[in-house]
Amino acid sequence: MFHLLSKLVLKKYNPAIIGIIGKVERESTSQATFTVLASKFSVRQNIGTIKQRNEIPLTILGLKESHSILGSLSNLFRAFSLIFLEKDYPEILIFKIPVERSKDIKFLTGILSPYLKAIVVSSEAILSESLENFQLLVKSLTRTSLEQYPTKKEERTKGRRLSKNCQIILNYDNTMARKAIKNNRKTFGLSEASDIRAADILFQIPKTAEFSKEVHPVRNSAETSDPAARVINVRTQSLQAEEYFSNNGVKWEESDKIFISFKVIYQGKIVPIRLFGTLGMRQVYAALGAVGAGIAFGMNLLEISESLKKYRTPAGMMKIIKGIKYTLIIDNTYNADLASTSDALDVLSVTKGIRKVVVLGDMMLPLGAFQEKEHRKIGARVAKIADLLFTVGSRAKFIADGAFKAGMDKANIFEFFNQEKAGRTLQNKIKQGDIVLISGSEVMRLEQIVREIMAEPRRAKKLLARQDI
Repeated sequence: MFHLLSKLVLKKYNPAIIGIIGKVERESTSQATFTVLASKFSVRQNIGTIKQRNEIPLTILGLKESHSILGSLSNLFRAFSLIFLEKDYPEILIFKIPVERSKDIKFLTGILSPYLKAIVVSSEAILSESLENFQLLVKSLTRTSLEQYPTKKEERTKGRRLSKNCQIILNYDNTMARKAIKNNRKTFGLSEASDIRAADILFQIPKTAEFSKEVHPVRNSAETSDPAARVINVRTQSLQAEEYFSNNGVKWEESDKIFISFKVIYQGKIVPIRLFGTLGMRQVYAALGAVGAGIAFGMNLLEISESLKKYRTPAGMMKIIKGIKYTLIIDNTYNADLASTSDALDVLSVTKGIRKVVVLGDMMLPLGAFQEKEHRKIGARVAKIADLLFTVGSRAKFIADGAFKAGMDKANIFEFFNQEKAGRTLQNKIKQGDIVLISGSEVMRLEQIVREIMAEPRRAKKLLARQDI
């Protein structure tokens, strides 16, 4: 019933739809895109990723799922009122589309594609194991678009050609993405060949120390997992202990103590971008995807730059949180995979003059027999970067072993299978001014450790992932 009603609502109000394709990074890309477009348009996004078939129609109808008879009747009444009465309806709908769910592609495209204005492809959407799904998804989306909006007779017979109404915005730095889609695209990235390019990237990080402001350009690119890190500078801003907590009423993670800044270059124009309360190259890419979406909807660079000041990364996705003992927590506990864990370690590898504590749980890896190998490789990286390592989980033990074999002192490695014990030990081991990275897949629930050492646990529901579970 809701599927039919959602189609009728789309036909009546004719909103523009944006599809955010990817895996973990689609969350931050979607949030950044929403932040940009909501500054000028009426926008709605699906809160979760499309995991169940009823999530699309419920988002279109602006309803929450109900399992009670009364709630279901109320939803039906509200849905029918959208059809038979004139209601305010969003100009733009944003959907996070999982590239890994090939069985739902036909279902997704049948509802969404006639109204697609843009498809934003997050930087990790196209990996070797998901390339076939991605190609099928894009072809299905754009083929249906052509059937709905034919412009020439020949286009009605060529399913693989893109509709002129839909633009694909993808990461030029992802080689497979670049090769998979060649027409009707706009690219973003760090390469000078990108249509939308980021340059002069700076991470600012606070610390409690006696040093004055310093700039530490990356000297050894071999320490990082991504060549992109070669363009990053890191500035550590020294603060007195009382400054670390006091911000004259401004929330700490939203102040100018922690941010990413960079320049966006597009068609010869340059604007500064600043993202507060987060770190990491993935956030830069998320913002670039949002810039592309803004451009697709006719926004100028100054409007986009101003809107991104209000962007706040989703919980557990490189979110900066104030810790006890004047520590700084990098919370990457939403659902860390190999790429996001490597990105988080890249931040630590280019940060100087601060003691680094790394807490890692099992990673989300579709690698089959390579699970052990990839966890060991992460451990070897940690050995070159961190002062202390905590691991949680059955696969994370390979991280600990990899770090030990790469030269990390056994006394600085702590292994656990329980989040509670790990959190208590971590609380005792951290010192004033430490930077603490906590990263793991969603099944590890490492946000419980973040809560254990965060300075303001009363704000956990707002700042941490999965607080409604």
